[in-house]
Amino acid sequence: MTGVYTSHIANAAGCDSTITTNLTVIPNTTSTQTLSICDGATHTLPDGATATVTGVYTSHIANGAGCDSTITTNLTVIPNTTSTQTLSICDGATHTLPDGATATTTGVYTSHIANAAGCDSTITTNLTVIPNTTSTQTLSICDGATHTLPDGATATVTGVYTSHIANAAGCDSTITTNLTVIPNTTSTQTVSICDGATHTLPDGATATVTGVYTSHITNAAGCDSTITTNLTVIPNTTSTQTLSICDGATHTLPDGATATVSGVYTSHIANAAGCDSTITTNLTVIPNTTSTQTLSICDGATHTLPDGATATVTGVYTSHIANAAGCDSTITTNLTVIPNTTSTQTLSICDGATHTLPDGATATVTGVYTSHIANAAGCDSTITTNLTVIPNTTSTQTLSICDGATHTLPDGATATTTGVYTSHIANAAGCDSTITTNLTVIPNTTSTQTLSICDGATHTLPDGATATVTGTYVSHIPNAAGCDSTITTNLTVIPNTTSTQTLSICDGATHTLPDGATATVTGVYTSHIANAAGCDSTITTNLTVIPNTTSTQTLSICDGATHTLPDGATATVTGVYTSHIANAAGCDSTITTNLTVIPNTFRIQLLLKHFQFVMARRILYLTEQLRRQQERIFHKSYRECSRM
Repeated sequence: MTGVYTSHIANAAGCDSTITTNLTVIPNTTSTQTLSICDGATHTLPDGATATVTGVYTSHIANGAGCDSTITTNLTVIPNTTSTQTLSICDGATHTLPDGATATTTGVYTSHIANAAGCDSTITTNLTVIPNTTSTQTLSICDGATHTLPDGATATVTGVYTSHIANAAGCDSTITTNLTVIPNTTSTQTVSICDGATHTLPDGATATVTGVYTSHITNAAGCDSTITTNLTVIPNTTSTQTLSICDGATHTLPDGATATVSGVYTSHIANAAGCDSTITTNLTVIPNTTSTQTLSICDGATHTLPDGATATVTGVYTSHIANAAGCDSTITTNLTVIPNTTSTQTLSICDGATHTLPDGATATVTGVYTSHIANAAGCDSTITTNLTVIPNTTSTQTLSICDGATHTLPDGATATTTGVYTSHIANAAGCDSTITTNLTVIPNTTSTQTLSICDGATHTLPDGATATVTGTYVSHIPNAAGCDSTITTNLTVIPNTTSTQTLSICDGATHTLPDGATATVTGVYTSHIANAAGCDSTITTNLTVIPNTTSTQTLSICDGATHTLPDGATATVTGVYTSHIANAAGCDSTITTNLTVIPNTFRIQLLLKHFQFVMARRILYLTEQLRRQQERIFHKSYRECSRM
């Protein structure tokens, strides 16, 4: 029973040793442990007995204090598992089996690994090796177009291209593309139409005015055919004629119709160019007339009357003749004899021209000329002419036009090709102005650019228009010379990518996200970085922070003994030791060990018994805590494996 007892014995030196024993009666202990083993395994119970089936087992052993310890073991036998998986790989690939072995040929493979509960899992793998495939395609595209090969690459020239892509079974498919580039064609036609008519261009558009028109249609090979139409609109013509006929006569109009009475008649006939010529005829029917003329003759001259008679003196004379229209005209002539006259005129002509003087002589240089002619009355008129010769002028102009445009020269003529043109027009003085035009025709330009943008981006084309989808775009802008520049843009839109990764770190650690940012707490993080094509790659990171664990154990050893700490270090003296090891989740587990070294002496027997009692209870407590922790780890691992 518990009490204080005094004993006398000889010590190691043979002397009297009085030993006082403080005796404590330690009660027996009971505990329960719950364990599981795999089917086919054997569990050794605390009393040394073995168990192989599920059940509740009671064992009796000495506890840490040397007293009876009743331990109840709840044992569960976990069955082993079997499963079958059917897989396929491509010819040439290697499949890693669940047990780490590899297979490269079709067959049935059996692997043994630990299942989620840590027991045997027999996995049968039915593996099929799928052969790779090859094929050939023959295609043609138009010059300037881009063909996208099966592997996403592009081709613009004739050649044989080899592409590797995944076939329907996910294996390698080698596709040979025989690509032919068909050239586009160009042609020019010169056409003329009458004013008011409409010309249908090759592309179906219509034109009604003079100009150069460019049409794009599909040629016989299905490619672009550029047809330039030089269209000239020929104006219709109009004219007016004024005619007279004698009363009773008939006039034939230009269109073949006849008219016998005064009136305005409109005729339509084809002009020299084959276009419409509108001719207006003002027709007058002249009756047989009578008239009176008052005339004068020069003194000494003889006047012949309308009927052929002559008169030399002033008087009134009556004559009957055919009038200007060929009709009968009764003419009364009042004749006056007029004396001769003199006059002076001042004139100018252009250099190189000839002036005919009143008497019919010609003059080409500046001077004063005297002529004798009949005056208005038919009498002698002495005319003095003061003649001035005005020089002609010359000039040169240098111009440029765009190919397809028309330049109107100073004389109204047109030019469409590079050259030197000479025009003659009247200058300010009304004389000849010779203008030399140095005309240069600047060619229009064409170019092609191949670009790519990311999905969602907008590309501004050279003409200011925008594009957001893959395609070929044609832009027209002025080039450096101000002429037409046709720019073909082959635009490819590259898709953005998304992906998800699930990671875990230990508490206190830092994870660097794909965009370079860091994360230290559990959460879902979204990162944006450029993918291999330079476009947006959205990566979602599911990050879990696993907490570190701490625990404390109190132990005692006899003086001279060595205790191995959890981290493998050893301790031989009393103290508090801190160990860091990886816990079940792979994170830091800080274990504090309170170690007491008990000296070897009979006088501290009571203290030793006390420590044995304390240590026994501590060991039971730690054993229970360890058991519960193992259960938690087991159930957590089981749940995680079940989810997988």
